[in-house]
Amino acid sequence: MTNAMISRRPMLYAGVCIACTSPSVFAQIFPNPSRPAPKRPVAPACGFDRQDFLKLVPGPRNHRSGIRELDDNLRRELDLLEKLFSVEPEFTFVDGTARSGAFTGPTPDNKTLIVFDVQLVRNEMAVHPGTWQSSIIGILAHEFAHALQYQAIVEESRLWETHADFLSGWYMGTKVLMGLSRLNIDVFADALFQRGSLTGFFDERGYGPPEARVASMRAGANTAKKDFEPGKLPSIRFAASEGYDYARSIVK
Repeated sequence: MTNAMISRRPMLYAGVCIACTSPSVFAQIFPNPSRPAPKRPVAPACGFDRQDFLKLVPGPRNHRSGIRELDDNLRRELDLLEKLFSVEPEFTFVDGTARSGAFTGPTPDNKTLIVFDVQLVRNEMAVHPGTWQSSIIGILAHEFAHALQYQAIVEESRLWETHADFLSGWYMGTKVLMGLSRLNIDVFADALFQRGSLTGFFDERGYGPPEARVASMRAGANTAKKDFEPGKLPSIRFAASEGYDYARSIVK
């Protein structure tokens, strides 16, 4: 996993600030001091309101998954995710939730918690032996996108999942541009496709159709190329705004 999960140039962006951009361009997704944040924003499929979210993860929470290859590299991956998404959610593993997967939600102290079910990792290892790291990285990025959405004001909750798919692709594309050629975006695309909505259309409480999820992720990966410049930290504001516009254009 070292070659896939961790950037070969982990310090490339250390100490570099996000490029300044006009606040008005991003008013639709980033906090506006003159307007109060929603009392209880809810990510439709990966996230839950406070009561449901805490009920979902009542069991023991651990900092380690018990999968050595993942545990040995995870902290460095989380550091890069925090740097690129400009958020610092709490992160924990559980083993065997009611809905095996990864979830993001608010905590009683108004922080954001990402819960990763170890069974999800095992499933990806079984489906994609040898390349499962790429899908796990993409899923991590999807959850970090939700953490960003909780921090920002994203009023149209029906856009959250498509927006998160877009930003996960942006993160994957950025890592490839940083020199991580072994990262396999196609593997993550398959993981998204398998988790697409079976209804075949966008649901306010669920994911989009399989094809749309993959297309959103790939659009994010392509967007990474627009803003990438060696030696500079890519702008999450730019990516989030592009993703918001993209989601609005396809979510009906």
